Amino acid sequence: MAKNKKYPLSIHQLMYIHGKRYRPQIPSKYIVENGITYLNTAVPTEYMMLKGKPEKEPKAILDLLFNLFGSNYEYFQYFLNWIACYYVLGIRPLTAIILFGLEGTGKGILYYIMTKLYGENNCSQINAESFKNDYKLAPYVKDKRFVNFDEITLSIHKNKESFFKGYISNASIELGEKIEAHGQCLLTANYFTVFKINEGDRRYTCMESGFKLEENEFLGFGSYEALKAQIDSELPDFSKYLKSYEISVSLANKPLDTLEKGLIIGLSKSYLQDFHSAIVNLDINYFSRLRNQNLYYSMENDFKFKSRVNRAHLSKAYNDLFGDNVTTDNIMKQLRAINKEGIFEPNNIYHSGNNHYIYPNGKRD
Repeated sequence: MAKNKKYPLSIHQLMYIHGKRYRPQIPSKYIVENGITYLNTAVPTEYMMLKGKPEKEPKAILDLLFNLFGSNYEYFQYFLNWIACYYVLGIRPLTAIILFGLEGTGKGILYYIMTKLYGENNCSQINAESFKNDYKLAPYVKDKRFVNFDEITLSIHKNKESFFKGYISNASIELGEKIEAHGQCLLTANYFTVFKINEGDRRYTCMESGFKLEENEFLGFGSYEALKAQIDSELPDFSKYLKSYEISVSLANKPLDTLEKGLIIGLSKSYLQDFHSAIVNLDINYFSRLRNQNLYYSMENDFKFKSRVNRAHLSKAYNDLFGDNVTTDNIMKQLRAINKEGIFEPNNIYHSGNNHYIYPNGKRD
């Protein structure tokens, strides 16, 4: 045995491996945390191990991405930087990309490319079935580098909004068990109207996809199979292309203010505007959609018989209707920004027992 041959751990250390950890940000088979040695299960792929500059420009892959992101150079560059930040540096951006548009624009091929770069076991494509309960969802996000929430619907985004926020921004999330959050998040859908984003959001970059691939004969390759074969041949060069990319970590962690995001925020504002109108007009029919029927009956009693609104019900009703997680102070602040008549100002809130009430029409019993 060569005297100067080095091993990552000594035989003595190997005897004391405590367990396993998934640490994609650490390019080492063995890791030490708090003095304890673990086996790192985030195994890099052959593409991730490649070195040097690309021999050829991965033109088909770049053309696919350029078309996929609406032939918008800024969007295209943002995505490349966003991917490279994690792929090359191991730094997971605390942002997500929302990509919506017609079927056949290449969203599925994009996911295929990510499974090749990161490895199939390190990626998940999650559909509506997996969202039915947290126990089904947990295995799809645990120990993943890339997660595609596919075919998002209005009900999914509304009911799972707090999950999306938590998984994108936090180091871990509770899904029946504590799950560490490692994956970059791509949300895909056919229509932008299924999403709800508030003004000032710091998580999402929203983009609309481009033409169907069949409309340009699959980027000139004639068929899906021929395009896919070309993409396979370009994957080594694409990996090297990402490694030679000039990466901005700050850009990856800052969502773009795109036209598409503005449209979604505008739609979200209309939700808040409608909610405001229902409160001001004591329109109990608007709240008939509440899943919490006890909350509905309590609000109905206040609206119809007392002409008042329990302040504590505002955030509960809003969160129930829109799958959000706003606080009472937050929703009051948003309602005050809309209302110019002082209805939601502190001097129009009256204490009774343990509750505080708002009287939209200014009358008190």
